[in-house]
Amino acid sequence: VKQIQLESLGYLLFPWCARSGFFKEAKLHCTNIQTIHRSARSDAGEFAFAALENSNYNTAVDLLVFQASRMDPSFQLALARVAEPVLALVTELHTLNSAKTYFSSNSVVLPNTVVVNCDLHVWPAWRDKQRGRLDGEDHKIVENRFAVCAKRYLNIVSLQRELALALVELSSDKLGLVLQSLEKALENAHISNEEDDAVRASCSNQYNENCIPWLAHPWCRQLWQAAIYGYRFAMQAMIKNLSDPVDAIASVAALRLALLDLGDLIFSERKPSIIVLSRIWIAGVCDLLLNVLAPLGLVFQACAPSINTKKKQHNKKSKAQVVRTPLETAFRAAAAQAAQLLYDLRAFLRARTSLLDDHLKDTTDWLPPAPLGLLPPDLAATQRAALRTTLIEGQILSIDRILDIIGAKHVVFSEFASTR
Repeated sequence: VKQIQLESLGYLLFPWCARSGFFKEAKLHCTNIQTIHRSARSDAGEFAFAALENSNYNTAVDLLVFQASRMDPSFQLALARVAEPVLALVTELHTLNSAKTYFSSNSVVLPNTVVVNCDLHVWPAWRDKQRGRLDGEDHKIVENRFAVCAKRYLNIVSLQRELALALVELSSDKLGLVLQSLEKALENAHISNEEDDAVRASCSNQYNENCIPWLAHPWCRQLWQAAIYGYRFAMQAMIKNLSDPVDAIASVAALRLALLDLGDLIFSERKPSIIVLSRIWIAGVCDLLLNVLAPLGLVFQACAPSINTKKKQHNKKSKAQVVRTPLETAFRAAAAQAAQLLYDLRAFLRARTSLLDDHLKDTTDWLPPAPLGLLPPDLAATQRAALRTTLIEGQILSIDRILDIIGAKHVVFSEFASTR
């Protein structure tokens, strides 16, 4: 039963838990998915052999066909394989050497086609109790759209892994090819009006965008644009013997401005009057860490050797004078901007945790805002108090997880921002 639930309902856990700061739990989920598939593959062979011994030939064939047609090309399995190293960049791979060791021992081969084994009755029934389960034509429409979205999202996460691998291998050629594929995939991430018209009423996105639900976010375009500037800079800076680093300087300068704009965007949406931060805001910060700052950490480490500081010494007795190239100046400015963004986020989230702690001790009949339709109309005072405590404690835990990641990444960027 547990194996079936992980396969059919796992889409409810990932990537949503990662968008609440629970990156380690998301990575553990990916590990568990791969474990149950290894077990299922082994069991299928054993059970098929036992069926043959008992002359149940049809059963043996059915077991092997099911394994080959449904389990081996599973969307959940493919996503777990490519997402695990991407999540590892956030949780543990803070240096280029650790990333090299990890990727060298974790190869991934994806099937040509994937099969979606997800039970899509659960989520609509949970989000809209008035309508209940989707049946008949409605379910078929939602299932078809989910399959399209799932495969496009899998492609994007797979390209994220390939980009990280190219950075680890210091391959500018491979990085350029994969980056082109990522930009094309992001252009196609938005579902066309023709595709969406048929399902708009039954499967509207919670952010009201015609986009893959896993990518739908108010900051989505800005986040990916910043990441792309970083990858372009890496591709240009890793080319040996740069005679004209104008393109690299332009890319890293654009990256700094993109990070500056992201900071303005993030902090313009914080509202002191709201005690519990909105889920969309938290998701945006988590996407910033996962899709932008974690890979940028590898970008800066991969590019550092190609950006050499020239030292000029007037005589033996005088100290060496550091002469920075325009490329290095832009490089350090971008690193400083990333470090500043992380510092500001850390300061804000720490202050928010203190505020939440104070409200946790508050005994007034106060209830944080919750998504419409998820709360019963009439709650007793004890139920309201319990729900308030749960919501606040949940966000404190979520912020603590995010602060752990921010601290580790801040160290990485601070090193490159240093003027020493």
